[in-house]
Amino acid sequence: ISLDQNWFCKHCNARRSATKKISLWRLPPIFVFQLKRFFYSGSFREKISIFVDFPIDNFDLSTLLPDEAPKQFANYNLVAIVNHYGSLDSGHYTAYAQNTFNKLWYQFDDSRTTEINESKIKSTNAYLLFYVRNDLKVDIQDFINLKIQSDEIKNDSNDLINDNNKTNDSNKTDDINKTENNNNKTENNNNKTENNN
Repeated sequence: ISLDQNWFCKHCNARRSATKKISLWRLPPIFVFQLKRFFYSGSFREKISIFVDFPIDNFDLSTLLPDEAPKQFANYNLVAIVNHYGSLDSGHYTAYAQNTFNKLWYQFDDSRTTEINESKIKSTNAYLLFYVRNDLKVDIQDFINLKIQSDEIKNDSNDLINDNNKTNDSNKTDDINKTENNNNKTENNNNKTENNN
């Protein structure tokens, strides 16, 4: 490129040849990859339907880290895929996802859910890939405990609502009784006044 298009260095107030580099310092628990499926050039556009092979288990991303980055878990397992069918003008999205507990893969297509063989989840329609770091384990007992806690919270909420309803009903009954007593007192006072007259 010409000199006037070089990067401008603020320290030396001059244009310099430079290289820009972006490095990952710490890998996230979940990694989402978007495959380039749509191509635009001026008014021209098209869908890219090239098959992209991608790992399913133990995807090693340590090569993305610089040498000076801290040591960390860098292996990922694929857990979900979003697929795009059709063209840029019209299309349809489906998803594949792996069940955390039984490790089977399922296809989600609108309201339909069906089991799918792992050998069939790679296709030219794959668009988004979801990877989870494989040191993050979901224990089924944790899930059960979470469900129990959720049920307990729900039951506590229902008990609280029922208690409030009982209190409100009790207060309404007390108010009705007070009103009736007041009405009775007024009638008695009216009767006394009539007798005195």
